Amino acid sequence: MGLVPVLEAERLSRPVPLSSLEADKDAIAHRVQTDARGRDVTSTRNVLKLFTNSETLAKLFMEFTAPDDWSKGSAYERTLLGSLLAMNPCPRGSEEECEFFSRNIMDAGTHETHTTIMFIWQRLNSICDDIHRMLKSIIKLSSELRHQVLHWIGRCLEANRGKTELWSAHDVEIYQKDFASDGFCLNLSQVLLQLCEPFSRPNSDMLLKVKATYCRVTPASDQEAKDMCVHAIGLDKEKTFVPYTEEQRLPQEKQYHFISECFFLTHQALHIAYSIVYKLYKLAGSIGRLKSLVDMMKEGSGYTRIVVLIKMQLNRELCWYYNMKAALTGFGLVKSCLSFHIATASWLVQIASRDEVTDFREIALPLANEIPKILSYVPEFILSNFTMFISSLEVFSALDVIKENKECLHQFMTVILVYMGSPRRLVNSNMRAQLAEAVESFVPELNESDGTYKLSASGYEDSVFKEHRLISHLAEAVLNVFVSIEMTGQSVDDERKFSYRKSMHKLLQYMWKIPAHKDAIKAVSKRAMTEMNNTEAPLFLRFVNLLINDAIFLLDEGLAHMRDIRDQELERDKGNWNKLSDEQMREKESGLRHLCMLGRYRNIMANHTIYTLEILTREIRDIFCHQVMVDRIAGMLNYFLLELVGPKQTNYKVKDRKEHEFKPEQIVADIAHIYVYLGDNAQFCTAVLEESRSFSERLFTDAVKVLQKIGIAPEFVVKFSQLHEKLKSLQCSRQQEEEALGEAPEDFLDPIMGTLMEDPVILPETKTNIDRSVINRHLLSDQRDPFTKSPLSMNMVIPNLELKQRIEQWKLERLGHS
Repeated sequence: MGLVPVLEAERLSRPVPLSSLEADKDAIAHRVQTDARGRDVTSTRNVLKLFTNSETLAKLFMEFTAPDDWSKGSAYERTLLGSLLAMNPCPRGSEEECEFFSRNIMDAGTHETHTTIMFIWQRLNSICDDIHRMLKSIIKLSSELRHQVLHWIGRCLEANRGKTELWSAHDVEIYQKDFASDGFCLNLSQVLLQLCEPFSRPNSDMLLKVKATYCRVTPASDQEAKDMCVHAIGLDKEKTFVPYTEEQRLPQEKQYHFISECFFLTHQALHIAYSIVYKLYKLAGSIGRLKSLVDMMKEGSGYTRIVVLIKMQLNRELCWYYNMKAALTGFGLVKSCLSFHIATASWLVQIASRDEVTDFREIALPLANEIPKILSYVPEFILSNFTMFISSLEVFSALDVIKENKECLHQFMTVILVYMGSPRRLVNSNMRAQLAEAVESFVPELNESDGTYKLSASGYEDSVFKEHRLISHLAEAVLNVFVSIEMTGQSVDDERKFSYRKSMHKLLQYMWKIPAHKDAIKAVSKRAMTEMNNTEAPLFLRFVNLLINDAIFLLDEGLAHMRDIRDQELERDKGNWNKLSDEQMREKESGLRHLCMLGRYRNIMANHTIYTLEILTREIRDIFCHQVMVDRIAGMLNYFLLELVGPKQTNYKVKDRKEHEFKPEQIVADIAHIYVYLGDNAQFCTAVLEESRSFSERLFTDAVKVLQKIGIAPEFVVKFSQLHEKLKSLQCSRQQEEEALGEAPEDFLDPIMGTLMEDPVILPETKTNIDRSVINRHLLSDQRDPFTKSPLSMNMVIPNLELKQRIEQWKLERLGHS
């Protein structure tokens, strides 16, 4: 090979023969990768270490490390340095054989699997340690070599930026070939993390040298990049915490510190590397579906060949999964990531309040109104790296590395509270929702059997929710995020929105068990009652409105899916599918699996939503019974109680309710409890009776039978029956009042609901009279005039006192006359 005479000349202190540089770089890189695959890693690395012995050899090494095409991400793997970084078990594509776990992983024992993973961890750690030492030595040889190394890294990261969007592409395999492999990106990240180790401590004085203005510097030439020490490319194109404008321009440094380079290059590398987490989510979901399919087909006959094919695919995907797990959870990578993210968290907390960070100060909430300009420089992916790190650990049930680290939990909770609760400092509601997901991952594990929470050995995850000095701000921050992912106008698809809210439901349900958090939620609700007539609807009212919206949508969808699944199961069991061709049969099976998946997801979310409503109404009732909201909650309860205890309940009798997470008994019990909690309020009882579409005297009678059947405590059934008697008595009184009033004049009726108005207001554009509660409720979901679609808010409507007086006078006359 062309490198041999070069190394020999260096060893003998002779001039380097230039003819040796004619060696084919691709061939050398291929040889290195071949040696690596043959596990001849040590000899390869020992040879390459010689390049760090002198400046001459280091320059040669960097020449051989130049890619053929600097703009193509995959070209970097075909270089000397790239061939080393590519030594990683992550599969490059679905057609590539996995390096480990290639035999039948489903039959492998736990000990064997763990032993293989430990071997991979040790190997990866050794490889990255060697590359780190080699690059560190080269960087120290001269300023020119440092520039070349950082230039290579910066250009490599820029060439692979598109990889971060690859997870959403339909033809991932086609585009993947243009970029470096996941394993390459993970190893490069680990090497950069090791370069950051000297300042990877919270509140390290070295972090004061990190200057965010670095992110908007675009050197005009290679020499300028060297002089300014700025080698990251494309950071100025990234979405920032706060949108950048020229008014927010801050002065640049003449030269940035090496620490700034390492900090931002490492975050850029992690942003690219963490794209693997999206693949993991998809892979984990696919493995779960394949396992369910195998179990389902075992019960039937005639599926033997199909089961074999499914098992082959399942084995393939499990191989990918375990290779990815080994690459992502290596002790060296996780340890370095954890330290780096803790350090980053402490830095982010400081820039939330000032542009120039010269020391580390204890922060207090709420923050000042003035937003630091520096936040318009900081790439948003710095926070997403933090949340993706947590997600990667969560996928593999490895969160104990965080939960057992008290300092880590407190640093992470601080940065979350600072930014999750501050839309003006972190504009993107999706990003704030991801922070809420991160908080939920710290919640202790729930014991489904008794509703208690299982703590880790240290119990730190529980203490951080009780003892953190800023934790009193958590409740309002979570409610703000819950509302903001729908009300900001930013694009969030339904699946992602409900995924965010699922985490927030779990978090709120845990927080409700902690007195301080429960009191904080109740305080927000009490404040809302004093702000009901404000121009902007109060936070807790908007939260309750969205809860009811979600409950109606999810329960409706879930029940519709259960009905469709039942119909298809009946059709299959009658033998109608046997008359179909093989292709038609496969289409039917595929359609049913897809329907089951959708139904299960809707049911999970519906269960969480209804349960959240149930726990809130235990102690918060005024806002649910306010005229703006009471008709909606009463209508929802009546409708779904009728669906689940009335004649239609048989429509939802699917074969395996557990598989579909369909829990009608629990939903009926939760709905019944909400009725009882709110039943002391006369306005709620009136709203239940006035909702004539679903309510009937038989509704509660049927509900009592179901409650008794499912084993609800007798004392509660008595309370529910007493509410029924109360409603029957009230219904008699209302019927007499309605008969006395008779038919109201047309101009007394609300134009949307057709009911007698109580507090009429005039819409500014059309001069239409409408009941205040009706338009208030409408504006919670749509801030436009219901008739003209023009922008509208409550401060724009005009009270019609004259019409209100006429209505009240008419009622007095009719009732008095009667």
